[in-house]
Amino acid sequence: MLLDQMCYDIVTQNVTMMSIKSLPKKTKLFIQLFYLGKRLHVVNVKNTLGCKILDNLLKLNLLIADGNNINSNYKITPFNNFYFLSGGSIFENSAYIGSDSFYLAKHLPFNFNATKVLDLCSGTGIQAILLARSAKKIIGVELSREVANIARFNVVLNNVENKVKILQGDLYEVVKNKKFDLVVSNPPFVPVPDTLPYVLWGKGGEDGLLIQKKIFTNINDYMTKNGIGLTVGMSLGDRRSPFILDLLNKTAKKEKLDIDILVYNRNHKWEQILRRSWDVLATFPNQKRNPFEEFDRIYNQADAEYTYCYLVRLRRGKGKVALINLFDKENSRKETEISEKTSLESLHSSFVNCFINRQYNKAISIYKNMERFSKVFGLKYRRDVFFILGVSYERLRRYKKAIIELRKAEMINPEEAQINFSLFKCYRNICQIEQADRELKKGVLKFKKYKQTVTKNYSPFFYGKRL
Repeated sequence: MLLDQMCYDIVTQNVTMMSIKSLPKKTKLFIQLFYLGKRLHVVNVKNTLGCKILDNLLKLNLLIADGNNINSNYKITPFNNFYFLSGGSIFENSAYIGSDSFYLAKHLPFNFNATKVLDLCSGTGIQAILLARSAKKIIGVELSREVANIARFNVVLNNVENKVKILQGDLYEVVKNKKFDLVVSNPPFVPVPDTLPYVLWGKGGEDGLLIQKKIFTNINDYMTKNGIGLTVGMSLGDRRSPFILDLLNKTAKKEKLDIDILVYNRNHKWEQILRRSWDVLATFPNQKRNPFEEFDRIYNQADAEYTYCYLVRLRRGKGKVALINLFDKENSRKETEISEKTSLESLHSSFVNCFINRQYNKAISIYKNMERFSKVFGLKYRRDVFFILGVSYERLRRYKKAIIELRKAEMINPEEAQINFSLFKCYRNICQIEQADRELKKGVLKFKKYKQTVTKNYSPFFYGKRL
C-alpha cells in the first residue's frame, strides 16, 4: 500500500519478483504472466494450469503462443486494492495505464461530496473505478471501442458495476444536457507532429492541447453550480511557464472559472524528442519521415525549450488563473546541461543496441541525429561511435563510406588493431589489394604488440595474393 501511494509501479514489480518465491505454483504463474509480463515455456504453463485452462486463455486472446513460449496479451496492475487490466492486441488502440494515471488517481477528491461524476478519456477506467468509493454514479467516456470494452471488464473485475457505467463516444457528445459534480479527465496530451503516426491514447496534436482545448472549452456547461473539474496534462513551454497558460486565461475569462494549475514535472525538449521518437520507431518501424527531425520541428516552431506536466483544477469563480510552479528558474541552465548529457547518452545507447541487433540502417539513421545533436551542443564523439558506424556501412556493402568513418576512428585512436582489420575488409572487397595488404599488416603488428600472440590466419600478404 505504501508503494502504491508512492506511485512507483516499477518498484512494486521488483518487490513482487523477490516475494513470489514462496507462493503456490498457480498464483506465482499468474503473477509472472499478467503482472511481470514474463515469457514462460509452454510445458511449465500446461503442467501448472492444465491443457483445458490454457486452451481457453489462448482462445480468449488473454495469452499468446510464441513458439515454445507463452506470454500475456494484457497486463493486470494492482493499485489501492483494485485491479486494472491494460494492454491489448492492437497496440495503437490499447488501454494505457501509466504514471500520469497514478498521479491523477492520487489527487482525486475522495472527500468531495460528489453524487454524479464524469470521467472523460476513461481508458482503463481507473479514475471512475476508484471514485466508486465515494460517488454514487460515475459515467466513463472512451473513444476507442476496444478500450471501452477493457474498461467494462475492469468495472466487473472490481465489483462496481452498480455505480460505474462506461460509454463509447467522443467526449461530451454521449452525455449531452447532463451536469456533474465532478469532471475528471486524463486526455491524450503528448505533443506529436501531424506527419507522424502515434498511439491513440497519447496523440495530443502538435502542441499537446488538441483534446485539452475541447475539454476546457465546454466543461462549464457540464458542471453543477459547485462542481469541480480536474485534469492532468502536458504542453510545450519556455523556461518560465507552459504555453497552456494562454488557453487557461482565455477559458477562465470567457467561462467565469477560477483555475489552478500545478506544474509537477518538467523535461528538456531533447529528452522528450528522444523518448517519443523511440515510441514511433518501436511501434511504427516503417517510417519514411525521420521522427527526430519532425519532433524537433514542432519544438522549434513553437520556440519551446521544455515540456511541462501539470494538474489543472477548475471551478466557477471570477475568471482568475493561479500558477503553482515547483521549478526554480535559476536552475534551468543546470537542468539543460544535465538533459543534454542524458540525451546524448540515450542516443549512444540506442545506437550501440541497433548495431548489436544487426539493425545497421537504423544505427546509421540514429548517428545522423547524434551528429546534428552534437553540432547544436558542441559535444564530441568517442572513437567507438565512428568504428561502429564504419562497420555498419561495411556490413551494408557501402565500402567507401565505411573507409571514411574508420579513418576518423583511426585518427582518434591509432593503436586499435581492429580498425585496421576492418579497413582491410573494405579495401579487399573493392579489390584494392595493395592497400588491403597494408592495412592487414598494420593490424597484425598492432595485434602482436598488445596481445603478444597471433594466429596463422593473419598472414599479411596471404589474402591479397589469394584474391
